[in-house]
Amino acid sequence: NDNNVSVGDLFMSNNRMIIANTARCGFVLKNGGTLNVTFTSISIAGTGQTAIDLNSCNGNMMILGGTISNFGDTMVNIKGGQMNATFNNSINHTDNFPLLTVTDHTIGILTFQTGTISATNGTGLQFNNADGSYNFNGTTILGGGDAGIDIINGSSGSFSFNTNTSITNPSGTAFNVGGASTASITYSGNITDNTGFAIDIDDHDANNIIFQTGTISSTGSGIRVQNCSGGIKTFANTSKSLNTGANNAVILSSNLGATIDFTNGGLDIDCTLGTGFGATGGGTISVQGAGNSITTT
Repeated sequence: NDNNVSVGDLFMSNNRMIIANTARCGFVLKNGGTLNVTFTSISIAGTGQTAIDLNSCNGNMMILGGTISNFGDTMVNIKGGQMNATFNNSINHTDNFPLLTVTDHTIGILTFQTGTISATNGTGLQFNNADGSYNFNGTTILGGGDAGIDIINGSSGSFSFNTNTSITNPSGTAFNVGGASTASITYSGNITDNTGFAIDIDDHDANNIIFQTGTISSTGSGIRVQNCSGGIKTFANTSKSLNTGANNAVILSSNLGATIDFTNGGLDIDCTLGTGFGATGGGTISVQGAGNSITTT
């Protein structure tokens, strides 16, 4: 903990951090500084505050191993600054807070390279005005509570989620993009949502979003894209199963200037009182491939 003063320039190499059963914080820099830090391992367990908390920091941090688990607050918080960080450790989150928050991060690359990050509670991955690059190359499992992905409030960064990413039945929306964000997003994992929207994209006016591989499954509120005036939104998953009952399955509204493509077939819509596939207010829309069907009763 930096005790509320700037650390200036902090250089650390080949360090190991072990904190067990703490009721306080882990690695915390609240008032900025320039880092050049390598940890061979960070292992933090407890019920305290944020495990890794970097506020207005620049420079580089690399974690080569270890496990962070069971904290009573956000596990990793990056706020402001131009930080580059690579995480090769595992993060296990069970409390009713985000696993990761990134806020006002202007430039920098955050990479979750190896290890498993897992949330069985809380709100998952939260990006608020996040303008850097964010790569999830390891295993990311979000399942429980309202653990999903939110990219909001002017986020214009680049986001990549690999095939080992999964969002399973959060209490709200699984994958949410909104608030005048212009992020470039590639998501290649699975999404299942039986309560809220599987995917909700609102006011995304530039750059492209692609759901590249994996499956999309919803018995909740399906897929919604609205109020987008630019960019291409592509749902390329070979399986898009939307069995939404009385709820709408696909709603596309007020997207003049945007392109929305459902490719590679496999769009299977079943609903009772809801709309199967509704498109109003403009936009270029296509549904391509084999095995697309709409059943309403």
